[in-house]
Amino acid sequence: MGSFDYKPAQSAGQDYPNVRIITASTTFVAPKTGKYRVSVVGGGGSGGSAVSGGALATGGGAGGFCQKVVQLSQGQLATVVIGAGGAGAATINPGNAGTASSWSDGSSTLTANPGAGGSHSAGASASGAAGGTATGGDINVTGGGSGAATRSSGTNGATTGGGAVGVCGVGFSSGTSVTVTATTTASGGAGVGGASGNNTGGSGSLGTGGGGSAGVSPADTYAGGADATGVKALALGASAAATNGYARTSIPIGGGGGAGNTSGNGGTGAPGGGGGSTATGGSGGGGGIFGGGGGCSSGGTGGPGGLGGGGGGCASGSSSGAGGNGVAFVEW
Repeated sequence: MGSFDYKPAQSAGQDYPNVRIITASTTFVAPKTGKYRVSVVGGGGSGGSAVSGGALATGGGAGGFCQKVVQLSQGQLATVVIGAGGAGAATINPGNAGTASSWSDGSSTLTANPGAGGSHSAGASASGAAGGTATGGDINVTGGGSGAATRSSGTNGATTGGGAVGVCGVGFSSGTSVTVTATTTASGGAGVGGASGNNTGGSGSLGTGGGGSAGVSPADTYAGGADATGVKALALGASAAATNGYARTSIPIGGGGGAGNTSGNGGTGAPGGGGGSTATGGSGGGGGIFGGGGGCSSGGTGGPGGLGGGGGGCASGSSSGAGGNGVAFVEW
């Protein structure tokens, strides 16, 4: 399906009662003359994928986000390009960058660039990936990157989750991950309202939870980040802003981060970032809408990013998490 209409809950003073969500490149035909609020998200990068036996890998960066209010006439055409997320990487390969999304109506051009792919290393450190930039909007937000993975001592693996799209005005990054002596560590994916917690290796082998829509997930614990009360049904038009009063949208983005795990798969974001996993054969949790996928450091796969989110890295398994595809939504 290339696009579909979404009818948010109505409230007094709502400026944009109609929303079209566009998931494939198309030509948008303005149904009426008036104001339109256009939001564009680039494709997320996939995580890096390392060889088994104590290597390091990092998650992918999230796509950029831009938003602009434009004036269109009935029947006016706009070209919409939707970028793809980077494909998950096989073992011993860096992650793949996503591709850009854009909107062009003859007067305004919005471009949301893609997130970069994560890295991998058999050495002492693997660098995090950068999020994509954005241009042309009233609001332009660079996507969240991924934290670095490092080895303090020992021979075990460490990996990090993917970054989140900056629909709340800040593109949050996934936490860092450090392996110490006999620990195997992973961080969760970032959420739209907060980073995932750092994993210092001080609490043993575990995967940290994903960031939520209202805050970070704690360091060195399984818990996911908090839900944003009142944001889960964010459909209040002009009077409602996302958590920090920056970007405005009628698309629901609330929800907590997925829980981390050391005995199974990381929890799926709802729609925060996915949880990390250090379980043998366990996989990182998938990111919720706009969230990053969780990292995996012991035999499974990295968690896929949500729309525009970065995929989780994989330090020891079959493949990293794919980046989330881009998207555009038009409100009128």
